Amino acid sequence: MDRVRMGAVVAAGMLVLAACGVPTDGSAVADPGAVVTSDSDESMTSSEPEPEPEPEVVETEPVEDEVITEVVPESEPDCAETDAWDVGALHGGLDYGSAITAVQGAVDDCYESFSVQLESPAVLPGYVVEYVPELTEDGSGFVVPVAGAAILQVMVVSPSYDMDEGTMTWELEDDATTVVDPGYAMIQQVTYAGSFEGQSRFGIGLDAPRPFTVETATDGDGNTFLTVKVSAVAEAADDASGDVPAAAPCGGIDEADASAKAAGDQLGGSIIGVEATAAGCFDSVTFLIEPTDAEPGYRVEYVPAVIQDGSGFEVPVAGTAALQVTVLSPAYDFEDGTATLIMDDPENVVDASGLDVIEQIAFGGSFEGQTVFGIGVSAELPFNVESGITDDGYQVVIVKVATG
Repeated sequence: MDRVRMGAVVAAGMLVLAACGVPTDGSAVADPGAVVTSDSDESMTSSEPEPEPEPEVVETEPVEDEVITEVVPESEPDCAETDAWDVGALHGGLDYGSAITAVQGAVDDCYESFSVQLESPAVLPGYVVEYVPELTEDGSGFVVPVAGAAILQVMVVSPSYDMDEGTMTWELEDDATTVVDPGYAMIQQVTYAGSFEGQSRFGIGLDAPRPFTVETATDGDGNTFLTVKVSAVAEAADDASGDVPAAAPCGGIDEADASAKAAGDQLGGSIIGVEATAAGCFDSVTFLIEPTDAEPGYRVEYVPAVIQDGSGFEVPVAGTAALQVTVLSPAYDFEDGTATLIMDDPENVVDASGLDVIEQIAFGGSFEGQTVFGIGVSAELPFNVESGITDDGYQVVIVKVATG
């Protein structure tokens, strides 16, 4: 190799060593893995990267969602079924049904109803449903108070007792005056007027005379229901037509006075019972007389003292006024002379503790076909006397004494 070429090779080798960091002056070689640090801002370091700043949270007032409520008008109930109803009396045969076992009521958009349930196997009972001036007990003629401006009487030809044994199959609870109330609005009260000779009476007191209907049906268990439905549609009451007897205001007692009252002079049948009741505007005493064609005469008047007919004995009575009642009917059988009016205590023929102004009802004897009673009254108050025949043919004489 010539000199020139040798010099070039040596020079090239020196440049390679210098580029690889190898000292050319014979000093020690630096550690190639060492990290070189410097205070210079431009030097590279191994520190962790700075975290990015969290975004700034700006608090604002919450915005409530706007709620739009659509008001949907209530639709009127479809009460077309009540259009054919009216206020006239409804009758349904004369067949005796099974005994009454339960009562119930219901409220519907179009009507309010009252039902009686009969034991199974049942026969569809006869019935008469009609508006009356006042509700009376069958047999006794007692007036049964009913709340409301109109009275719908429900007579069902079914007893509330077992016809064979005489045991009660349904009866009103003690001291109760309302039979049922499921939340009625226009029906003011449903009352019970007793069960006599196989038929039972109820009274429906209404806010006004309203159209009604009567339905009978038998369910799958053989139970039969008689249901009275009264229209709850306001317009029906306004448009009701027909001759509806208005409820008698206090039974006509507002026209009474304290003067003596008398009627007839013929003898009637035997007296078989005496009953008394408080009817709000008056206290009444009813004398029940066996069926006969003869309507008995009577005389009722305030007296200084009640006197037995025949003996002349005085019959003391409680109260400040004494009302003597003479009924031209005996309290015994005309043929054999046996007593027909059975009394535990002749001085208190009827318990007067539940009455308002009558304080005592005493027996004054029965002589020559006529019978005397003494009624003790709190004051000499106005009174009326009524007589007539019940649906079962019994004669009644009813004394009504005003309570105020």
